[in-house]
Amino acid sequence: MKQLLSFIVLLLSLCATAQEETDVHAIMNLYSKHTGKVINHVEEFCVEDAPSFFNVFSLGWFAHDLGCNGKDVLVGKKIGAMEKMVAKALKENGWKETSKRNVLAVNWVKEVVLAWKSPMEATNDDFEERYTPVFEAPTCVIDSTANAWTVTMWVAEPQGSLPQNDYFKITVVFDNAGNIIKNEATDHFTVEL
Repeated sequence: MKQLLSFIVLLLSLCATAQEETDVHAIMNLYSKHTGKVINHVEEFCVEDAPSFFNVFSLGWFAHDLGCNGKDVLVGKKIGAMEKMVAKALKENGWKETSKRNVLAVNWVKEVVLAWKSPMEATNDDFEERYTPVFEAPTCVIDSTANAWTVTMWVAEPQGSLPQNDYFKITVVFDNAGNIIKNEATDHFTVEL
């Protein structure tokens, strides 16, 4: 009986793994159909699940010394530029409820806008260097007069071939409908290693 249970667990895990692989290939096929771009090498196409959102994936391409990068997202079965798809995705994930908007906005920035970057939750030694900005944890501030949600956070860039650590602070503003009306790096610094 114990062996049968072990076999069933193993079989279920193999089915789940096969399903995940099928999903990536299905997303690649959908992307090719949508854009007309043929994906010759699976390892060059990037798919990143946004775990806080139902059926949302960031899509991009791998570049050496940069890693994955891209601005397209898959929401359900539709692919489009992130800026055009954000309101649809947020609406489908609870944006109508005002009390959820702070969490949704912060998670969208962390998991979609910065899908292949490293949002920082806490400071590190590089912020102790002379002439570096003060670290601030990720925040979402509501501007009730403008009906906007402003997310700011520090991001550690992937380390490239240069002996340095690069950081930038991002500011993303969402309007009442869930559209991104501002997305910019507001500060940047580098620490030589």
